[in-house]
Amino acid sequence: MLEAYLVDLIDLKETSKGNVEALIKVAAEIAITHSKLEALKGEHAYLQQRVDLDLLNIRFVVGRKQSFWLPISDSLENFKIDFSGGVSEAITGFAYLLPWLFILLPLILLMRAIWRKIR
Repeated sequence: MLEAYLVDLIDLKETSKGNVEALIKVAAEIAITHSKLEALKGEHAYLQQRVDLDLLNIRFVVGRKQSFWLPISDSLENFKIDFSGGVSEAITGFAYLLPWLFILLPLILLMRAIWRKIR
């Protein structure tokens, strides 16, 4: 509506070239309308940005009656994933412990040799 009103005011400005007082009033009204229009466009852009950024994820979970065998079947279904994860963790743990083996083994052998000399 403001855009249409602004177009009408500009047309009125064109038709009132001879009347200076009417021209001043129309120019003031054009400025007010233009500033209102720009403010509304800015507010619209801000609200559109908020709508674009705000996402809502909804996940519905329906409770079901759990049978006796359900946990067992779930465990069997996830066996391969759990097994590969366990093997992966064991390899990672071994990789962390291997450097300590090279440090601690000679230290233990040295302490054993010193202990035998003392005894």
